[in-house]
Amino acid sequence: MNELKVTFYLKKKETRADGTVPVLGRIRIGTSMVQFSAKVYIQEKLWDVKSGRVKGKSKAALNANAELDKLCVAIHSAYKDLQLKSDNVLAVDVKNAFQGIASEQDTLVKHYELLNEKFYKKVGVNRSIDTYKRYCVALNHLKNFLQKKYKVRDMAFQSLNPTFVKAFDLYLRADLKMTCNTIVNIMARLHLVIKSAMDNGLIKQDPFMDYKYLTEPLVAKCLSEKEFNLILTTPLPKDNMNLVRDVFIFSCMTFVALTNVCLIINKLQTN
Repeated sequence: MNELKVTFYLKKKETRADGTVPVLGRIRIGTSMVQFSAKVYIQEKLWDVKSGRVKGKSKAALNANAELDKLCVAIHSAYKDLQLKSDNVLAVDVKNAFQGIASEQDTLVKHYELLNEKFYKKVGVNRSIDTYKRYCVALNHLKNFLQKKYKVRDMAFQSLNPTFVKAFDLYLRADLKMTCNTIVNIMARLHLVIKSAMDNGLIKQDPFMDYKYLTEPLVAKCLSEKEFNLILTTPLPKDNMNLVRDVFIFSCMTFVALTNVCLIINKLQTN
């Protein structure tokens, strides 16, 4: 079995105006070899040729080395996944996999967009436009996550694993400070996309296999009598605000659902 080797070097001929030079990566598997941009720029004098990393412990050096280490992990992970599907993995296959630029039908974002488009065609028939909008928002969160963590716009299905799923959950939880129930909805939609890919033979193993949905009980919020009276008596500056308040109070006093009140108003306006 051919060994995977990942190295980094400077492309000195492309020095930028600020004096930094780009770092390129090289993937070698047996006799196959391919290069790629690491999207990292550093001062030439800080580069250690032997280790293929940036010298020093400055913030810039630590950040650059962290990005290079992250690339190494992604490349080795992609190689490992590809080996499960083929005995003849080439360097270019690994590059395509870890950068998420495999054939369009084999990538996560493209497949997600396709399913959203199919859902939109059912809006007004047996699907809600609000649900479609939520799916679009969920997709945007996924795109932002891919760009922030992996510096890519898409990712091949064969690169997905339980670590990816947990990292996305952590991003929603820690970076975006989302509630448990919001996270459940976003992760559940992603899982549906992956299940669809599995049904189409695009991915063999479910990366959600070890993932556990964490939910929190919903607590109904009720107004106190004091709060209700405050809403009832507070002067409002605009007629439309008074109308909204009247509809709300009517719903509270009659126990008619707010949605039904709005339907009644629309019917009266139509007539």
